[in-house]
Amino acid sequence: MGETTPGAPSWGFRDGGIQYHCQSPASLGLQQSFPVCLEYNLHGGNGKDERPVGEICASGTFVEINGKRNASFCTPATLKKTFHGDQWVTAEIEIRDGKIRHFVNGEEILQFQNPRYDPNHPIAKNFIVNGNDTVKEGYISLQSNSHPIDFRKIEIMEY
Repeated sequence: MGETTPGAPSWGFRDGGIQYHCQSPASLGLQQSFPVCLEYNLHGGNGKDERPVGEICASGTFVEINGKRNASFCTPATLKKTFHGDQWVTAEIEIRDGKIRHFVNGEEILQFQNPRYDPNHPIAKNFIVNGNDTVKEGYISLQSNSHPIDFRKIEIMEY
C-alpha cells in the first residue's frame, strides 16, 4: 500500500514477505544481508504488468519442487496471481510433515517439500547438527523491502 520509499531500488516496489523457518534474531550477524529462512514472497502489481505473489525464496536452504532441488534463490508460484492496487489478500502457509504449500485467497499456488540447510552457505552450515540438514523449526518474521505493507489477522494454527 502507499508509496515506495524515496531512493529505494526499483525491485523494492510493493515487495515484502513472510519469512518462516528463520534463524533466531540472536544468531543474525550485524553485516548479514538476509536471514537463513524460507520466504513466501509478497509482490504487488503495478496496475499493468503481471507480478505474481507467493514465490518461494530460499535463503541458505534448498527445497524440492516436483522432485527436484530448487535451482535459484526464488522460484515462482506454479499458479500465477497478481494483485494490483491497495487491497487485502489472504496469504497462507501450510507446513505438514516436511511438505509446504503456499495459498493466496484460499487457492493453492505452490507446493514443495523437504527443506534442507545449504552446507555451502556460510551461516546455514552452522545449523546442520550431526549431519542432519533438515529444516524443521524456526522463527517467523514479516518484512517489507522499501514499501509500506500492512498485516492483519495473523494466526498460527497447529494441527
